[in-house]
Amino acid sequence: MILNLTKVNINWEQAMGSKCDFTQIQAGDNLSEVQYYSVTKVLEDELELTNERGYPITVAKDIVEEGMYSAQQYQKEEKVTRTELCELLEGAGDTVFTVNFRKKIKEEDVLEAVLSTLKGQELTSPQVKKQLKAAVKQALQGEERTLVGYLLEIEPKMGRSQVIDLEAKGDYRTRLVDHRTINWLILKNIKYVQK
Repeated sequence: MILNLTKVNINWEQAMGSKCDFTQIQAGDNLSEVQYYSVTKVLEDELELTNERGYPITVAKDIVEEGMYSAQQYQKEEKVTRTELCELLEGAGDTVFTVNFRKKIKEEDVLEAVLSTLKGQELTSPQVKKQLKAAVKQALQGEERTLVGYLLEIEPKMGRSQVIDLEAKGDYRTRLVDHRTINWLILKNIKYVQK
């Protein structure tokens, strides 16, 4: 098994946020880490990855298969209640996952849906009423969102969880997932779908 980390020169005394002093590490010491990677290239027996901080790494197939979960892969699908979905998300710990939910409803989104339906039509038409009803119903559900990330902080059941969106660019990657609107969750090789 080959684990090839790209060398990064960090001066222990000057580096803010360093977790250990490389110059003090000895054979027999123990280390730990939690990393989240994006796959940049798939090779025959290894993956080229980039961690959240932008550091590249090459990891052997055996290490990937033995020790890493995918946020996208699942081997089976289970139907569960919304309460069970909330409990599964709350118990995700530091494991990467994909969650599908409905975003918070915003007044301007409902207004936009209604106004876009009305353009160029008479308000008394049965067709307009049907279109308005469909637009309002869709807008009141909230926009569907699929997020790949990991858990940052949880609120009690039927609350919200703060998660880091691994696909978001920039510094602001914290998102809220409303437990009451979760449709499905991929976690540890299982896709859980709300009954």
